[in-house]
Amino acid sequence: MLSIAASRQYDGAFVVEVHAPGQEPRRAEIRSGTRPSSLGGLVHGFFVPGIRDRANPSRILLLEPPCGPDLPLVDPKMQRHRDARDLRTAELQHKYPPPTTAQLFELMRPTASATHPLWDALRYRMGLMTNPEARAVLNRIRADGNAWDESLVFVNPGHHFVGSNMTVEQADCLSHVAKVAPGGREIDEQPLMSIGLAVLLRELHPEEVDHGAYARLVQPFVEVCGSIHGR
Repeated sequence: MLSIAASRQYDGAFVVEVHAPGQEPRRAEIRSGTRPSSLGGLVHGFFVPGIRDRANPSRILLLEPPCGPDLPLVDPKMQRHRDARDLRTAELQHKYPPPTTAQLFELMRPTASATHPLWDALRYRMGLMTNPEARAVLNRIRADGNAWDESLVFVNPGHHFVGSNMTVEQADCLSHVAKVAPGGREIDEQPLMSIGLAVLLRELHPEEVDHGAYARLVQPFVEVCGSIHGR
């Protein structure tokens, strides 16, 4: 299966093969917009448990993979070290709060790129993101339900920059989120990538971006990391 959340080209329906335990494999149709998360994150060859509606065999209900206490638990000593690290990070953030993107934009204006200075400032701010901040942004995206995913499909920033160096530059400023702190690899950087590219798209081609969908798309980042466009 494949992620369909970031592109309009998957609007409609597509066919998947279902492997139900103890039954012959069968094909079923799944429409775009199916949850969880518009099937984002599922990949080819990754089996997801599901049940079939007996009254309507064409209806397949996807279930989440097993999780919880059957997974390896973190050693208590290691967890104490992580908790202490998180407390130190929180104290430093409180003592030295990072500037918002809007503030960085003003500070960097004399030296920022003439092509996309706001995006330069945003990438710098994303380069200062801590793991708790990244998780807080993702939590707000999940709390927004389908609305955030729908805004992403409507703005569709990834489509405009596919294959360009812009996506590489956007990824670079987020690479530390997965690499620095333990547990960082569990963080899905793709939504943060989409927010960054949406800011770039609005800066370069504002006529192509719906204001309402854009505002909904960047709101989780704004709530955690401060304003992007100033007051």
